[in-house]
Amino acid sequence: MKNRLHSHKALVIILILIMMVSHAACQAPTAPPQASQRELSDMTSSGAGSAPEDESGIPGASENSNAGAAASPTPETPEIPVAVTGIRIVLSSTEIVKGTVLSPDITILPDNATDKDYTLISSDETVLLQTDDGFLAVSGGTAEIIATSADGATSRARVTVIVPVESVSFETDRITLAPDESVTLAPVIAPSDTTDSQVSFSSSDVSVATVDEDGAVLGVAAGTAVIECTAGNISASVNVTVAIPVTGISVRADRLIYTVGDQGSLTVQFSPEDATDKTFAINVRGGAEFGEENLFICTAAGEAVFTVTAVNGTSSSFTIYVIDLAAFADEVFKLTNIERMNADLPLFEQMEPLTRTAEVRANEIVTYFSHTRPDGREFFTAFDENNVDCMWAGENLAMGQRTPEDVVRAWMESPGHRAAILSSDFGHLGVGIAIDSNGTLFWAQTFTD
Repeated sequence: MKNRLHSHKALVIILILIMMVSHAACQAPTAPPQASQRELSDMTSSGAGSAPEDESGIPGASENSNAGAAASPTPETPEIPVAVTGIRIVLSSTEIVKGTVLSPDITILPDNATDKDYTLISSDETVLLQTDDGFLAVSGGTAEIIATSADGATSRARVTVIVPVESVSFETDRITLAPDESVTLAPVIAPSDTTDSQVSFSSSDVSVATVDEDGAVLGVAAGTAVIECTAGNISASVNVTVAIPVTGISVRADRLIYTVGDQGSLTVQFSPEDATDKTFAINVRGGAEFGEENLFICTAAGEAVFTVTAVNGTSSSFTIYVIDLAAFADEVFKLTNIERMNADLPLFEQMEPLTRTAEVRANEIVTYFSHTRPDGREFFTAFDENNVDCMWAGENLAMGQRTPEDVVRAWMESPGHRAAILSSDFGHLGVGIAIDSNGTLFWAQTFTD
């Protein structure tokens, strides 16, 4: 550094001397004091020759005496190129939405750089597609805009293309769970190429249902809750009902046996008792028709089967028996005569007053099952009340049998009742049947000679 400084000082001194010499050469020569005529003559006669006068009239001046007075022409300084030292990319935003066109501003440094030409390219045209208008964001991701000057200076600007969520949806808007039952929700996020794939879930009532970060919903207790899913700024929800399911169902009528025209009612019970949804449907097959408020009416003799089905498919059935009392009485009369025929005895004959007597006795034994009437009188007094004129009278009573076959069989298996049926002293038979509120049948046979 010291040597270079001395050299610089020497150069300055030389330049100063050159300038001084040049300055002296440019000044006009000073005329000497005028000589006397004598001196001029001497000078002339010396033989040295006379000096010609120049146009200024000053003797002794030669052509070269003013050589230093004329300035030398200055050569033109050639233009020195200014090199590019850098290139800068200015963006309105480094994060843009798909479909946006981005037009970068390019600055070449320094401002007086000679060649300001440059080129632009995209590092990934699947993300940023270069167009005549700029760079079009075509899909989510990141890409760089690369600017390169004519002499090779480069600059890069990273751009992130986002694809916002437009919609969130579920395949269903409501689900039903049991306590401790779980299901995982699968939200549908659109568009499919969104860059905001982060979703969050929340429950409006965690005492009813909870949901984890993966969308797994767990039923906690009976009730309703709303599960919400949010992606981006868009949300969708599912209504969750936590229900205690029906595990069992049963149905019963108020009695087992009815007569044609009777009205009955059904009782439906659920297990567990606190089941959430106790809705059910009833199907009837046979001699009954179902009405409102679990009521039904018996329309024809035979079986009637009621089947109840809960909403979850659990079902149960109950069968009632619908009878025609008059038809049952006729069947008892027929079966009794078969027993008489098998014993080679004359068949019983019907007699209307005797049939009325049997019906009276059947209804009386519903309240007081005995051969003594409810008021304490003997049974045969009923014969007198119905104008039955006879020498011999008898009766068979029974309760609980469901069919004529059952009751005739029971009587024939009982020695006393069998003896009445097969007695040769009796030639007429009356049959009466009654039913109580529980559906129990009461049977009466009245005999006379």
